[in-house]
Amino acid sequence: MGGRHSAGSGNASENAANRPAGEDLRTSINSHHRVDPNVRGTDARTLGEPDDSGIGTRTLDSAAQTLGEPDNPGIGTLPSGASGASEPPAKSDPVKKRRRSWFRTFLSFVGELLITAGLVLLLFIVWQLWWTDVEVHRDQAVQQQEIVQDWSPEPSTTGTPRTDDPPVAAPVADGEPIGIIHIPRFGSDYAYTIKQGTEMSVLNQGAFGHYANTQGVGEVGNFALAAHRQTYGAPLRDVPELQEGDPIIIETGDAYYVYRVTEHYIVDPSEGDVVLPVPRQPGVEATERILTLTTCHPPFVSNQRWIVHATLDYWVPRSDGLPPDMVTD
Repeated sequence: MGGRHSAGSGNASENAANRPAGEDLRTSINSHHRVDPNVRGTDARTLGEPDDSGIGTRTLDSAAQTLGEPDNPGIGTLPSGASGASEPPAKSDPVKKRRRSWFRTFLSFVGELLITAGLVLLLFIVWQLWWTDVEVHRDQAVQQQEIVQDWSPEPSTTGTPRTDDPPVAAPVADGEPIGIIHIPRFGSDYAYTIKQGTEMSVLNQGAFGHYANTQGVGEVGNFALAAHRQTYGAPLRDVPELQEGDPIIIETGDAYYVYRVTEHYIVDPSEGDVVLPVPRQPGVEATERILTLTTCHPPFVSNQRWIVHATLDYWVPRSDGLPPDMVTD
């Protein structure tokens, strides 16, 4: 047995002597790094294979998720469990897109239409409430100048009131001037033309219109007039301010007729009997010279009529001078 041991030892020594020095070193290192297969599954995940230079596979994967791949430096990859490549965007439905486009176009059209209609309505209101008054007031001054140029000049003296039968103005054609109305309660310079007829073509000139088939100025019966209360000069805008006894003066080429307010009230538009020779008394013969004013009520609603009655107090020939109620201090 001692001989076998010696022989084996001798062979080992001989083999060691015959191996290169470097091979012994590698053998020694490999023996130190040999890993138990049962343990390698755990340790390799931490330490990595020898080729990994000591960096664990999980550690490397985690670093890649944090720092990014080498070709995308500094930008992290998607979280674990998500695909690294971006998913293509969802395809839109062209039919739904066309429907949305059509609906939006329709809403835009309706919106623009409403805005345009609102602007047109606003401009109409401005024109109706303000500009028509401006135009009428300017036109009234021209109309009055045209009327009085055929009359004798306005007197500068005060005439003497008369209570005998006054001259009756001659009838005129539709749209033709009858005279000028003055209402001192509304201002010393208040003056509007009076024309035959109550059509809008007459009233929209800012004129008072004379009801057809009613009596003329100065005549026994009812000299009935209509005028606007809003827009187109609004001659009777302030009609509620009239008080009993206030003078209403009709100027013609022959005389001044001074009526005094006796009453006012509100009626429905269907109550046309207010312009009868004796207001609201059909078939009764007139004995007084009455003036009636009619206008819309309330303003901008106009579902009723405001009525004012006045009776002739006196008259003054134009050649004698102005009536005392037109003379201001």
